[in-house]
Amino acid sequence: MEGLNQVFPIPLYMNELKLDDNELPIFIDSNIARHEIPELKEKVLEIISNMLQEMGYVDQPLKLNDMWFNRYDEKRPFLEYHFHQNCSWTGTYYPEDANHVMILYNPHANLIQSHYPTVVTPTGFNQEVIHASDIKKGQLIIHPSWMAHQVFWNGGEPSHSISFDVGYELPIGDKEYGSYSE
Repeated sequence: MEGLNQVFPIPLYMNELKLDDNELPIFIDSNIARHEIPELKEKVLEIISNMLQEMGYVDQPLKLNDMWFNRYDEKRPFLEYHFHQNCSWTGTYYPEDANHVMILYNPHANLIQSHYPTVVTPTGFNQEVIHASDIKKGQLIIHPSWMAHQVFWNGGEPSHSISFDVGYELPIGDKEYGSYSE
């Protein structure tokens, strides 16, 4: 429809990323193993930088705050609804075909439910969640750290992913508007 626009969209990157195969770490007492993968780090920072420029922001220096492997199995069949703190972007890379589902929650879902009619056709305007399922090896998902999400294991074989948090290097903001930090 002419004139219909999406205003205040939420940036979400979903695409395939070809990387060299990474050996899964040994998970000792936890289903999380912290391990930085330089090739993935470089690509993620490049993609986020390109996203920022595409959205009209300055090419802000970025830093990887953390990177870790996840294992979903009987010991950790799900990851509760959560956000990521002390970063601006978070995401997940799949080093193998996934046997788990990630659900991303629309932060405006409560407003959509309380003010709009029943959904007939799913669109970017009316979805409360996005189910990232049937994820294949090499898939990369990046989203704002304030976007709630959770993970559910499908059962059967253990499933793995690599998650990361990215923040802005200082300085950030604009002294002219009083929101500057260094």
